[in-house]
Amino acid sequence: MTTGMGRELVNTTAEPEVVAYVGRRRTARTAVSRAATRLTGRPMSCRCRRDEQGSGTVLALAATAVLVMILVAGLALASAVAAAHRARAGADLGALAAAAALQGGGSSAEACARAATVAAANTTEQQSCFVGIDGSVRVTTTALVGLVLPGLGAPRARATARAGPAPLL
Repeated sequence: MTTGMGRELVNTTAEPEVVAYVGRRRTARTAVSRAATRLTGRPMSCRCRRDEQGSGTVLALAATAVLVMILVAGLALASAVAAAHRARAGADLGALAAAAALQGGGSSAEACARAATVAAANTTEQQSCFVGIDGSVRVTTTALVGLVLPGLGAPRARATARAGPAPLL
């Protein structure tokens, strides 16, 4: 048995809803192609252009590269912030240790040595130590930034802290 479209029906004894066509299946793409052929007189091509193949891959690679660069920059920033906090903590604790050593009767050299020991225990390096006439101590420390971006060298975070009696106005 044939339909009006030149196709042969299979399994005509089955229920009326279950009918299969033998030959080319009719899809939305073939229907659009036939309609375009009727309108323009020439068949419509459904093939993708060759120069566009792989453009999705390039776009995905570019998006991935941008995300990786943002991630690395964020990690470098977080590392710099952590180094700044370490430097500040080392300077604060070093200055307090030096001021306590001075109040305990130690010399300025002993106070600065005590500040350097405390700074080193906090993974910082003491850059300077100044003992004032009023008994105050000013300590400057640096901490190495852990994650470094290429071309920046080895940046260090720097912090200064003061401990001792309140300054006179």
